[in-house]
Amino acid sequence: MSLPKNVRKLALLVAVFACGSAATFGAWWLHGRPIAVPAAPLDGLNNGRINCVSYAPYRDDQSPFTADFHVSPEQIDEDLTVLAGHTACVRTYSTGQDLTEVVPIAKRHGLKVLAGAWIGRDDEQNKREVAAVIKLANAYPDTVSAVIVGNEVLLRGDQEPKDLARYIRQVKASVKVPVTFADVWEFWIDAPELAREVDFVTVHLLPYWEGEPMAVPRALRHVAATVKKVQAKFPGKKIFVGEVGWPSLGRMREDARPSPSDQARFLRGFITVARDLGVGYNLIEAFDQKWKRRSEGTVGGHWGLYDSNRKPKVELAGPVSDDPRWPIHWWVGTALGALILATAMVGRPLPTGKARWIVTAGLLAAVSGAALEAQAIYASETVRSAVGWLPAGAAFAMAAALAVIAIQGMLARGEGGANALCGNSQHILAALMSRRIEPTGACLLEALEVVVLVFALAAALGILFDGRQRDFPTFVYLVPALSFMALWIGGSRVAGDRNPLAHGLTLVLAVTAAATVVNEHPWNTQALAWSAVAATLALPRLVEGMRFVWRLRQPRAAVKSRAAPRRAKPA
Repeated sequence: MSLPKNVRKLALLVAVFACGSAATFGAWWLHGRPIAVPAAPLDGLNNGRINCVSYAPYRDDQSPFTADFHVSPEQIDEDLTVLAGHTACVRTYSTGQDLTEVVPIAKRHGLKVLAGAWIGRDDEQNKREVAAVIKLANAYPDTVSAVIVGNEVLLRGDQEPKDLARYIRQVKASVKVPVTFADVWEFWIDAPELAREVDFVTVHLLPYWEGEPMAVPRALRHVAATVKKVQAKFPGKKIFVGEVGWPSLGRMREDARPSPSDQARFLRGFITVARDLGVGYNLIEAFDQKWKRRSEGTVGGHWGLYDSNRKPKVELAGPVSDDPRWPIHWWVGTALGALILATAMVGRPLPTGKARWIVTAGLLAAVSGAALEAQAIYASETVRSAVGWLPAGAAFAMAAALAVIAIQGMLARGEGGANALCGNSQHILAALMSRRIEPTGACLLEALEVVVLVFALAAALGILFDGRQRDFPTFVYLVPALSFMALWIGGSRVAGDRNPLAHGLTLVLAVTAAATVVNEHPWNTQALAWSAVAATLALPRLVEGMRFVWRLRQPRAAVKSRAAPRRAKPA
């Protein structure tokens, strides 16, 4: 016995959704699968531990810029308990906010300390830092292995080399441990006179942030070549790599990709480089620091060997996953897709129309669910404050609403009808003039489209002209782009819409997307994905606009003949 047509169509819709969900399973697996990464060499470690790591104690709501914040000894002890089994040394950057407590607590854990004195523009504050670090070095000479007077002072332009040298000489004359200064390697080359003031040269090597970013394999070769260059510049001086590392999350810069696998690949590879060149090193950094997101973007908060909850991110051996929780994300995405599909079908009859529109609706629901889960993950990684969750939540709700509207449009198209929520700018004006919103919901769809285009264009222009620390919001706009594309292809948008604002926005967005591809490295997959989403968002109105211009250029008679209805053939 054959099933009723509407039941068969419903079964088709469910089957297509299941197939789409299976496809997203493959995508999540591909993202989260274990990746083989060569292990760090044991002879490059200090009794199986990392040589040294930068340590800052700040947790989620803490920051070095909070003047009245003082880190508790208990918090430092918790952190050093975590680190003691994985590193032989920690590096500090300041003595303020009670960070002097790091040294005695490190002593109890058997850790050495590279004690830092922060040197800035305020000479009075500098004097207090210098006095405090001298006191520490003299009180704990067996724990403080060296004093670092100033961190990237020349890079920031806070002091001239001659003034910085005065602070270095003051500390050298007062302590019995080695004294150095740390800065990006180019500034050592530009101020070689400082090498005479220090016991060893401490350079920072962060290939991700350099003027010419590069992927991990080339970055490791660049690091090795740079160390050799500095060694040649300062023969007879010991070279120490004071900061070196790779972020686990954030925007790609050219082909330099922040990810857990790339972070592990770089750090393990660097330990091999350091062993081969015979240089000491300090990795940046112990724990992810959320406060850095404000000044460096998302990537700034993800340089840690541990996340902000003190859970390990980087191991020195074994395969690495870029997303160990991918099965959970797939399940959540599938549930979101099912919820979207169910919401779109509330109050509607079972589908009975053409199969292609039912297939489109099922696939759109599955893909939208996965994309919304990815959008939620993106928000959790990029939102910098409690207030930031408001626009993130609004964007999520808007994307979900558009997915429901688009699926309704596909199902209505499949039944031979029109989408109840399609409309054009003339409908909006009529609704506003009469001070009411028509039941067709025309105002809703048009308003959502304009809002999405405005924010997408603002994001695209920001990335194009000031994109160094901006993330690519690909998943924020993926669902809206697919939804508007589906409505356009399904004919559920009014073809005669003449919305100059929307057409102008899409034109600029398309140009900006193309310019972003040119501006970024051809292997920057994040940039390519973002440009593809922006182009998809712009394409429907761009094509309609081109069609409109083409029609204007045609002879009026030809246009009328095309527009004339066909006569029915006689029986």
